[in-house]
Amino acid sequence: MIMAIEKHLRQVVCMLGGMALVFLVSTSVQAANVFEEQGGRFAVNLPDGWSLTPQQEDTVYVFKGSGVENIIIQYVPNETSVSKLFKMSVDTFRQAGIPNAEPDGAIKDMNVNNHPGRWGFYKGEYSGNKVKLNAALGAVALKDAGVSFVSVLSDASRGKMAKIIEQSFQSIRESGQTVTGVSGAKSVAADTTASQPTEFKHELLSLTLPPGWTSQKLPQNFEKEVIGWFLSDRIIGGSVLAICYRGFGINQENVAKASKATVEGSIPNASLVNAYDMEHKGGKVPVVVYRGSKVSAGQDIPMSAVTTIVKTDKCRLAVVGFSQAQGASALEKQVLDITQSAR
Repeated sequence: MIMAIEKHLRQVVCMLGGMALVFLVSTSVQAANVFEEQGGRFAVNLPDGWSLTPQQEDTVYVFKGSGVENIIIQYVPNETSVSKLFKMSVDTFRQAGIPNAEPDGAIKDMNVNNHPGRWGFYKGEYSGNKVKLNAALGAVALKDAGVSFVSVLSDASRGKMAKIIEQSFQSIRESGQTVTGVSGAKSVAADTTASQPTEFKHELLSLTLPPGWTSQKLPQNFEKEVIGWFLSDRIIGGSVLAICYRGFGINQENVAKASKATVEGSIPNASLVNAYDMEHKGGKVPVVVYRGSKVSAGQDIPMSAVTTIVKTDKCRLAVVGFSQAQGASALEKQVLDITQSAR
């Protein structure tokens, strides 16, 4: 499953990746072209003539004018860490077909209308045909939530659109707030870990963790079958459990029931949204995707979960992953990668 933000971004990346030149109409940011989210989540000034396209996801807002270029803003409830929100922007660009994207110029922290923000450009090769693509990336922490900001540009359009896109970013604010400007800009260390997986080793098996995942100390209240607990600093709310079931009577059916119970323990209203088989070393691995929500700090947070089950030499391994709904696509892909790495 590909969430709307990544599906749309991949379409834009493919279009820009196949274009030698981009022809643009004259575009400017005018204060009169203000988008104020109807639920009061945020406000932003758009380039003249740009507007919101029909939404496919409640928290994803895609704005565009008459050309290929666009701005994608993702609203993230209960997340006010600028570094995490900016990593979400970076990873969204990389996962759209530019896995080797790295910073291109300074990455800066700043106050954006009296809110913590981060801004910078990344650049990399589109994996489809090696065309260089750019992304203007940003993040702003609002009062009780945050937004990630992505705009993909070709080399040609970057020269014409970079300042215009940046002006829109600098206008992000609370709904009803006026634009007060940007201040206190300072360079910060950038995320340059495009492809640095880590190894997790246990007496029963080994796993390769994708970039951004780290192994945690197991709490005492975890079940004895849990051999690994991993957290992601790139996927909002991203966590994965590696659970090894052994002994007489352990089979695919009862491990599947146990995996479902683990999901429901964290997401009581979880419902199945997709189930399919993944190829694994000549066999089939069942993959189950759930959606639901949980209450945190008085708010209902949309959640996603993914489970897989694979038979290894010493146990039947269940991999159970969780994330906020915004990270569902990345979570699913990386749970599959972790499962494939089991040895």
